[in-house]
Amino acid sequence: MFFHRKAKTLVLYYSQSMGNTKKIAKRIADIKSYDIEAIDTINEYTGSFDDIMAQGKEEVESGYRPKIKPLVHDIMSYNRIIIGSPTWWFTIAPAVSAFLDQYDLSGKTVIPFVTYGGYEGHSLSDLEKQCKTTKILNPNSIQFDAENLNKMAISEKDLDTWIQSI
Repeated sequence: MFFHRKAKTLVLYYSQSMGNTKKIAKRIADIKSYDIEAIDTINEYTGSFDDIMAQGKEEVESGYRPKIKPLVHDIMSYNRIIIGSPTWWFTIAPAVSAFLDQYDLSGKTVIPFVTYGGYEGHSLSDLEKQCKTTKILNPNSIQFDAENLNKMAISEKDLDTWIQSI
């Protein structure tokens, strides 16, 4: 007799305070009962929204990778990793790139998602490219209203359908 062993899944995300990427990550973890952890930078971004946007643009354009805090969860004990990133200047946040540079996800299944409020750019494909030694499953780009950045452009039902598929 064979038993199907459920894959152990960790939701990882980078987000500003209670940003949209965190909201989506928490929703995934809550609905699916997955473990969850934030990718945190050692030095937090401070200042006004415009200050943070300017710093983010400079970091993306220069290829800067901020130092990140070590994970609490042992990533080696997970078969599947869901990785969420906001879109910063048409690509993934530098903190997510730093995480992917530091942690070996070889042989794992990665389910990437990005959030964006204006233009997605190449953020999802950039995230997938940095996971080249993994199996990519069911990637998703989740758009938020450009005028009201707290409002999803897709329905909650559509989001939940995607969540159930992972």
